Amino acid sequence: MDLEVLVNQLRRALSRDQQVGRISVHSEAAPRVWRIADRFDAAELRTLVADFEAGMSLTQLVTQHGISRSSIKRLLKANRVSRK
Repeated sequence: MDLEVLVNQLRRALSRDQQVGRISVHSEAAPRVWRIADRFDAAELRTLVADFEAGMSLTQLVTQHGISRSSIKRLLKANRVSRK
C-alpha cells in the first residue's frame, strides 16, 4: 500500500475519533501493579505462610489478605509450603 494512502486513512480515523468524542486509553495516572509478587512484601508473605501453617483455611486467608484463592495457592507453592 502506498504511504500517502495510509496517511490519509489515519487522518480520517483520527478525525472520526475526535467527532465521536473518544478518549485516549493512555492516562497520566501511575500504572497499577498487577503481579502478586509486587503487591506482597516479604513480611506479608511470612504472615500468610505462618497463618496457613497455624491452621488457617484458604477461605480465611482470602478474606484476611484480600487476594484470590489461586494467588494464595501459588504463593504457598512458590514458598514450598505443603498444603496437605
